[in-house]
Amino acid sequence: MPSKLSLFTAWRSPQALEFVRRARPPVIKVMDEFGLEDQVKALSPHTVVVGRAFEGQQTSLGQGDPVEAARAFFRRQVDKYRTYRGVDCWEGWNEPSATTAAEMTWYANFEAERVRLLAEIGCRACIGNFSVGSPGNLDLWPYFFPALRAAKQNHGLLGLHEYGWPWMDNYFGKNQINPGEDEGDTGWTTGRYRKIYRAYLFPHDLALPLAITECGLDTVNVGGADVRYWEAPQVAGWKNYGAWWAQHGGLSDPVEEYLRQLAWYDSLLRADDYVIGAAIFQLGIMGWEGFDIAGPMVERLTQYCESQLEGETPAAPPAGDAPPDPPSPPRGQPREQYARVYILLSPTASAAMAQAAARRFFGPRCTVGYSADDAGIGDLDARTVIAIDPEAWGGDLRAWFAQHYPGVRYQTSRSSDL
Repeated sequence: MPSKLSLFTAWRSPQALEFVRRARPPVIKVMDEFGLEDQVKALSPHTVVVGRAFEGQQTSLGQGDPVEAARAFFRRQVDKYRTYRGVDCWEGWNEPSATTAAEMTWYANFEAERVRLLAEIGCRACIGNFSVGSPGNLDLWPYFFPALRAAKQNHGLLGLHEYGWPWMDNYFGKNQINPGEDEGDTGWTTGRYRKIYRAYLFPHDLALPLAITECGLDTVNVGGADVRYWEAPQVAGWKNYGAWWAQHGGLSDPVEEYLRQLAWYDSLLRADDYVIGAAIFQLGIMGWEGFDIAGPMVERLTQYCESQLEGETPAAPPAGDAPPDPPSPPRGQPREQYARVYILLSPTASAAMAQAAARRFFGPRCTVGYSADDAGIGDLDARTVIAIDPEAWGGDLRAWFAQHYPGVRYQTSRSSDL
């Protein structure tokens, strides 16, 4: 059976499409950087593309009318839905926290309306997208049934996040804080989805196809109560655990050790036919360097998934005795050299801010836009990026440009100065 492991990516790494070509994953999750979905389908026609567009106005559950909140959310995002038709299912809010029946009911109504609105324009939804271990009270799931029913009627998915700490199989089976407890073939963080489906969804005929829309290694420590691992790292992301793993019985190579744990998780997913796949966080998303699997990790993941294809042949460039096609003329080179200045607005910039930036930089005729890649790309001798409110990107933007677009002259400014 093919692997169900895949990626959560923003396409900033060329390894992402190479993974699709060789691994042919059942699902892939994309954030914000849309537009390559046709290439994904050409390389792997059966891959389900789940899209998440950044939402800067997510609030706590229960604020206002849920149906109106869903409609407002839809209006803010609908242009993307209509433009990027290659995305199969769209997420809504990310990791909402429902702690009461009233909050879960509110969110169910929000999601049911979002499903309906997407269906009206021919799109599907990936609902839920709860964080690892959430909702903490499993008995809140019946209050989410209205959303599940709506998604079932409109061919949607359920999305859940599952992480482990400091090993991915902690809190699964017998690996509990209390040595006398045994959760069998389920868990409280990884494998938690089985508790949900068996106790709540299957008995009510609401077992939607499940996408684990985030997974990996994170600081899941049950509120700090796990004294067995008091000396383990308390930081997010697999890259921070290599030395600790090696000192506590893991493989000496952190890449191989992380792959070993991911393969264990894959064995759970492949045992459940309602699980379509799991997106490992992350490849090419700024601000989450501890989770980054770029480089040797994603290559080993690709090799692992490729080895599970059971004779399927990944897409490959044509080979044979025929002479190769002449090289295509280079793309992206300037007609002539010029000094480009790009005014990079933040992901949360309003229309008013964009207008203010256009007025402010009208005289020198600078380029104004929202894409960090557009700001850095190009075979130009002089590339200057002026980032407005760079902290809104959620990471070290200067370091990101230095890594991905070396040679860029990086400056910053404030929206209040426009």
